[in-house]
Amino acid sequence: MKALAGCKSKPARLALIIWIGISCLGWVGTVYAARTGKIAVLPYKNLTGNPDLNWLGEGLAQYLANKLTHHTKLTPIDRFRLETLIYYRIVDDLATDDPREAKLIGKQTGAQLVIYGNYRQQGELKITTNLMEVTSGKVWASFSNSGALNKILGWQNQIILSLLEKMQIRLTPQQQENLSAKETASLPAYERYTKANLLLLDGETEEVVLLCQKIVELDPQYVQAVSLLIKAYELSNQWEKIPRLYQKYEALLDKHQNQEELESVYDKIITIYTNSGQFDLALKYCHKKLNLINKMSNVAGMITIYNQIGTVYQKKKEFDKAISFFQKGLKLMEKQGDQTPIASTYNNLGDIYSAKGLYANALKNYQKSLGIWRMRNDMNSIAISYNKIGLVMLRQKNYDKALNYFDQAANIQKLSGQPTKLAAVYKNMGDLYLDQRYYNKAMDYYHKAMRIYEKEGEKTALIHIYDKIGNIHLQRNQLNHALVVYQKLMDTQERNDDPELYSTYNQIGDIYMSKKNYDLALRYFEKSLEKQLITGNKAALGKTYDKLADFYQKRENYQQALHYYLKKIEYCRTNKDRLCRLNAYFNVGKIYDKMGQYEKALNYLRRTVQIENKFNNLNIDEHLDYIKQLEQKLAAEPAGTSPLP
Repeated sequence: MKALAGCKSKPARLALIIWIGISCLGWVGTVYAARTGKIAVLPYKNLTGNPDLNWLGEGLAQYLANKLTHHTKLTPIDRFRLETLIYYRIVDDLATDDPREAKLIGKQTGAQLVIYGNYRQQGELKITTNLMEVTSGKVWASFSNSGALNKILGWQNQIILSLLEKMQIRLTPQQQENLSAKETASLPAYERYTKANLLLLDGETEEVVLLCQKIVELDPQYVQAVSLLIKAYELSNQWEKIPRLYQKYEALLDKHQNQEELESVYDKIITIYTNSGQFDLALKYCHKKLNLINKMSNVAGMITIYNQIGTVYQKKKEFDKAISFFQKGLKLMEKQGDQTPIASTYNNLGDIYSAKGLYANALKNYQKSLGIWRMRNDMNSIAISYNKIGLVMLRQKNYDKALNYFDQAANIQKLSGQPTKLAAVYKNMGDLYLDQRYYNKAMDYYHKAMRIYEKEGEKTALIHIYDKIGNIHLQRNQLNHALVVYQKLMDTQERNDDPELYSTYNQIGDIYMSKKNYDLALRYFEKSLEKQLITGNKAALGKTYDKLADFYQKRENYQQALHYYLKKIEYCRTNKDRLCRLNAYFNVGKIYDKMGQYEKALNYLRRTVQIENKFNNLNIDEHLDYIKQLEQKLAAEPAGTSPLP
C-alpha cells in the first residue's frame, strides 16, 4: 500500500498494480501447478543417534504420501523410483535434511514438490518438516513439533494439515475431522504398522501377515492395519480370508464415517465377488455402495455404480436388468458430457444385445461407441469396435462385411504393440472361414493366433485355439494330427486345472476308439469320469457314461455296458431329463436283447416309446417295429423273470 501511495501519476500506479498482479498470479500459478503434479516424500533423517528409531522416518514418509494421495491431486513418487537414485549412485541416502540434496532428488524424479525433514532427540523428540518447490529451490514451509515420542500419533496429522494449508488445498469439515483424528492410540501398533509397510514393499507378505495380525490384536480399531492385512492376503493369494476381513474393515470405516474409503472398499469387495462368480453377493455390496453414494450426492460415483451393477447383471446373464442400469448411467453421463464412459457403456450395451441375438441393436450401439473413439482418435478402442462389429456381421452370415471389419481391426492391432489383441482378431477370422468350411484358410488364421498365444503364454486363449484346430483335423479325418493337438490341449488344461479337462479326455478317448486302440480309449474315458466325479462338474456325465457303455458294448462285455447305461439312467433321473432317459432306456433295451433277456428288453423299449409319444419323436415307428420283433422272440423262448434294476 505504501508503494502505491508513493506513485503520484495514474500510469505509474497502474503499472505498479499490474506488476503486483502479475507477481501474485505467478506465485499462485506456481502453487496450482505444483499441487496438481508429482511430489517426492522423502524419509525423515534420523539425527537421534538411535538406530532403533529408524522406522519413524519411513513411517512419517509413508503416512504423508498416503494422505496426500487421498486429499490432493498430487502423485507421490513411488519408493522404487526413489531407490533407483541410490542404485545409480545419484544420491547416497534418501533421508536428507540438506535442501540441495532434496532439490536434486526432486529434479531427478520429475517432482514439482519435495517434502523432507529430520528428527532429533535432546530430552524430548523434535521433528522438523520442510516443503520445497523444486524449480526455484524455495522452501515454502518449514515447521517443527516437539514433545515425547508418543506425541507422534497426533503430530503427523498436524503436519499434513499444515502442508495442505500451505498448498492452499481446502478440506471439507468431514475431511478435516478425519485428518485430526488419530489412526491409533497404540505406539507399538503404529511402529509395527510402519515396519509391515516396509516389508510389504520388499515382498515379504508372510511376515506382513504375522505383523498385521499382531497389530490388530494390539488395536482392533486400527483401520489402516486391517487394510494392510487385506493387501497382504491378496498378494499371498489367500483369497478365502479376505471377504470376512472386508466385513470388519467395512464396519470400522462405517463407524469412523470415512465415506470415501468405504466407497473404495465396496469397490474391492464387488470386484472380488464378481470375479469369483458370486454375483448375488456382488450385487449386495453394489446396493450398499449405491446407498452410500446417494447420501454423498456424488454424480460421478452414481455413474460408476450404475455401470458396476449393469456389469454384474451382464455377467449373471440377466440382460434386461443390465440394460436398465447401463441406460441409467448413460443418462447421467450425457449430462456430464464425459465421452469416454459414454463410449464404454455403448460398447457394453452392444455386447448385451449381441448376446441376446438382437443384432440390429448391437450394431447401433457399437457404431455409437465407434463414433466417439474415432472423434478421440483412440486407435486401440477403434480396433476393438471393428472386431466386435465384425463378430456381429459373422453371426448374421454377412461374411464379406465381417472380413472387412476384421481386416481393419488387424491392421490397427499390428501397429499397437498388443499381440494378444491381434491374436483375438486372427481367431475370429479363423471362425469366419470355418463357418464357411474353408478349412485351409481357417487353419492358417488359427495357427497365427496360436503362435502369438504360445509366445505370450496366454493359456486360457490357447485352450480355445487348440480345441478349434483339433476339431478341424477331426472333421478332415486327420486322426494323428488331431491327437497331437488334443494332447497339447490336455497338457495346457492339466497345468491350469481347467474344469473342461474331462471333455478333452473324452475327445482323446474317441480318437483312440477310431484308431482301434481300445486300451488307451478306455483309459481316457475313465480319466474323464474320475475328473467329473472329483470336481463335481457333472454337466456332461451322461455323455461319459454313454462312451464307457459304448466301449464295453463294442467289446461285447455286456455286463459292464449295462452297468454304465444304468448309471446314466440314474443320472438322468436326478436331473429330471426325460430325453436323456429316452436314449438310456433304448440302449439298455438293446443290451438286454443281446443278452437274450427279452422281457427286460421289452420293458425298457416300452418306456422309450412312452416318452417318445409325449415328444412326438420321429423314431417311434421304428421302435414299435423293434418291440414287435422282441415280442416274437419272447414268444419263442421262456420269458425272463428277474426284476428290473
